[in-house]
Amino acid sequence: MERPAEDVSYTPDQIRTYLKSIDLSSEAAQFPEPSIPWLEKLIRHNISSIPFDNLYAHYSNSNSASLDPNNIYEQVVGTGKGGGCITLNRLFGLILQGLGFDVSMHGARVHAAAGGSTGDWYFGWTHMINFVRLNGKSYLVDVAFGGLGPSKPLLLESNLISAGVGKQELRLSQDLVKTQRESERLWIFEQRKSQDHAFTPVYAFTSISFLPQDFVIIRWYTSTNKASWFTQKVICMKYLRKDEELVGMIIMDGDNLHKKVEGNVEPLETVKTEDERIRALKKYFGISLTEEEVNGILEKPSRLCS
Repeated sequence: MERPAEDVSYTPDQIRTYLKSIDLSSEAAQFPEPSIPWLEKLIRHNISSIPFDNLYAHYSNSNSASLDPNNIYEQVVGTGKGGGCITLNRLFGLILQGLGFDVSMHGARVHAAAGGSTGDWYFGWTHMINFVRLNGKSYLVDVAFGGLGPSKPLLLESNLISAGVGKQELRLSQDLVKTQRESERLWIFEQRKSQDHAFTPVYAFTSISFLPQDFVIIRWYTSTNKASWFTQKVICMKYLRKDEELVGMIIMDGDNLHKKVEGNVEPLETVKTEDERIRALKKYFGISLTEEEVNGILEKPSRLCS
């Protein structure tokens, strides 16, 4: 098994550059003390500045996301690209640590419906999240699950409902996943579109912290298994922010681009060739691909005709 790079601490200059890249220049001059309002602001600016995507599984010859903190920093902050859950949550966790937050990494089991399948069951450990502990309390923090994910830190308390984006509502509960024993209850992250809808599970997780080498296995499965939706089509999405409010999301789903704002879907365009999709990634998400990365999709089923 690959041995992951040892954790490193990002330098104050690296953190300042990151903060400027997510439109927090004033905070880059003087880091605020850890607090929930500061954490909420960091999350808002992160998810509205950095795309959540699976480009590494398509526009790459390695088909694999790096676990090395310096490589992750260069990919996201240095070149302006996005990434999947391991890339974005690992980067965000290390940034938070550099800002004085107490952070740990954890794994999650994605529910079938949230993972593109049907039925009431969960995948194995295929997602990465963070815990943040502040003033004796623990919070779920996840900046890499797209529109179904939590757009703010969620206190680890059962059935406490929090507002999401627009009419969306979020909550955590504790329950059993099928075949588990009573003593093995997991936290369940749930969301609903509005008060008129029922809560649906998104993923389940445990308070046991994960090691970097645990995510080597998760990375391998999600980037190579043909049953994983990550390998089936190109996905890229980013939240839309107006001042300090998240108002919607822009989404690339295969060949389709659309915008969701306050529950309304606005079609943007349908890309028919790889050249058109590459231009759309630059236009809507600010992502520029190298020639080597572009060539990485040539032999993959997700490739559009040129």
